[in-house]
Amino acid sequence: MLLLLYSSVFPTWGLSVAAGRMVLFCLLAGFRLAVVGANAAHLRISNQQRVAIDTVEMLVVVVANMTAWHSPVPVTVLLFLMGAFLGLAILANNVSVMAAVPASASAVTDGMLNVAHALGAALGVAVTAMGLYLAELHHWAGPRVVLSALTMCALALAATTLRPPLASGRRVEDCTR
Repeated sequence: MLLLLYSSVFPTWGLSVAAGRMVLFCLLAGFRLAVVGANAAHLRISNQQRVAIDTVEMLVVVVANMTAWHSPVPVTVLLFLMGAFLGLAILANNVSVMAAVPASASAVTDGMLNVAHALGAALGVAVTAMGLYLAELHHWAGPRVVLSALTMCALALAATTLRPPLASGRRVEDCTR
């Protein structure tokens, strides 16, 4: 989603296609380095703590993007950080989910995780494209509109991720009463 957003901003920055690709590559580089680094470092915090910390960090980076979108240098750094936080959070989330299901259900659960990732990516692209369309329609600053919408999504993610987990043995229906 941010890749779509920033590729629409590159012409205003005067960046060549190659330079723009390098800026966008920082997201992937941060992601890959975080995944490899987390596995090598053997972090001593739980996956739930890692997801919670990374959720807050992602929210901070998305909000920081709202002020930094005018220049490629801070955006490059923020995309790298965002990739790193995504790498840590997705890895920890996947491990937590897979550890919570019996081995007999692991294939189905893995498939559902893949669908959830794909759906999240598709919705992110849809929010970004709709934001850019609305910004163009109403002559607003496209990045500001999109980053505001993505900040709302990040707040929703933080609200759902940072809630206390269900007590062991309790069903969701028991908690809604």
